[in-house]
Amino acid sequence: GLDGLREDDERVMEFCIEEGKAVILLVNKWDLVKGIDEPKYKELLIKKMAAVRNFPVIFTSCKTRKNIISSLGRIRPLYEKVRKIYSPNELEEVLGKLNNSPEIRNRRLKFEYLKQDPARPRLFTLGIKNPKLTNENLRRYAENFLRTACDFEGVPIKASFEKRAKK
Repeated sequence: GLDGLREDDERVMEFCIEEGKAVILLVNKWDLVKGIDEPKYKELLIKKMAAVRNFPVIFTSCKTRKNIISSLGRIRPLYEKVRKIYSPNELEEVLGKLNNSPEIRNRRLKFEYLKQDPARPRLFTLGIKNPKLTNENLRRYAENFLRTACDFEGVPIKASFEKRAKK
């Protein structure tokens, strides 16, 4: 059947995310599935657990060997992403793109700086003159922007805001 994510699977995913571990979601026995394609099935997984959207989903079959070898090739690059520390110049470039995004420009916000904490999960801190102008939706937007701009698919990250330190 199309069991999708079970309660135990969700707990494991939540634990991995909390601990900052990279995740590749393998859906096995895909050879037995009929009547639904991979993108539609991924949508169903995302409806069950929204965080799935941030991780690669690979459809496999041990019986037919579908995607078994190729999925192993995804592990090393993901490991490198987890370990990546961005230089100040790279962070400044990402910050410029974030500040020029329509979502930020339309709110008339400007982030003064972007810092990366090497702790896991990766924490990116955005400095802003008035943190009261921020909210949970803006934090999620910043996380999604950073995930895309820094190619963090498969890697849990968090964004936070802090009052800009006086110079």
